[in-house]
Amino acid sequence: MTAGTTREGAPIPDAGVGAPSRALRHLDAWANHPVVRTERHAWDVQDVSGSDGALVVRRAFEPGSVALWGLGTPAEVAGVLLDRPSLSVGAVRSSLPRGTAAAVAELARRTAREIPDHLRTEPVSRWDWFTATTDPPTQPGEERVVALDGDEGRARVRAVLDVANPSAELDPCDPRTRWWGWRDETGAVRGVAGARRPRPGVPWSLGGVATDPAVRGRGAARAVVAVATRVCLRDDGLVVLGMYADNDAARQVYTGLGYVVTQEFESRR
Repeated sequence: MTAGTTREGAPIPDAGVGAPSRALRHLDAWANHPVVRTERHAWDVQDVSGSDGALVVRRAFEPGSVALWGLGTPAEVAGVLLDRPSLSVGAVRSSLPRGTAAAVAELARRTAREIPDHLRTEPVSRWDWFTATTDPPTQPGEERVVALDGDEGRARVRAVLDVANPSAELDPCDPRTRWWGWRDETGAVRGVAGARRPRPGVPWSLGGVATDPAVRGRGAARAVVAVATRVCLRDDGLVVLGMYADNDAARQVYTGLGYVVTQEFESRR
């Protein structure tokens, strides 16, 4: 999974939507947070509320509906949501700190306030946002990793994804992506990793990591992710990725390469 996997989708531009300057000041205070640095360009912001320990962004999603992003501690985000119930009105999707719904329920019980309808539903996913800011240690097998460019290279990526990760959301046909592959002794590409950046100045988001089952256990994922991360760090000094929280094998790979969890999320729709 990538950081994009649980992003609620591209915003629907609406000339009538625009957060007041007082609200955007909250967003500016969190401008250096990795999630904000990566996602802010895609937010059609309607409203923002926050504190030192929490940020909640209400943004346009589809005509007539909105999505929520939340950062910080579950308890402080819960406080913001109950203090500003208008933030949740019409919300059809959200990515909030994991544990926010439980914190909202407890705070609502103690203060006799209403729980927002959106938070009465079960999350559809629990995932972690990882960041890397330093070069990974050199991994065995990095000499087998090559950049996969052009139509031929992207066709090789597609072939590996079809076998090893057909549900990957990072599309090798997207011109905003770049790809790397790990080759076996015959020169065949058996492992891949990609990264996407919508425009300069936005950090690269890693994704599309896949290893042919026939070569798993040989360090292909570690090698290809290490190379991809090192290259992408040269542009912005930050690389991000999203990973389902129960993917223990991937967690070992990423943490072993220096990635750290920046925020734990639960998403609803």
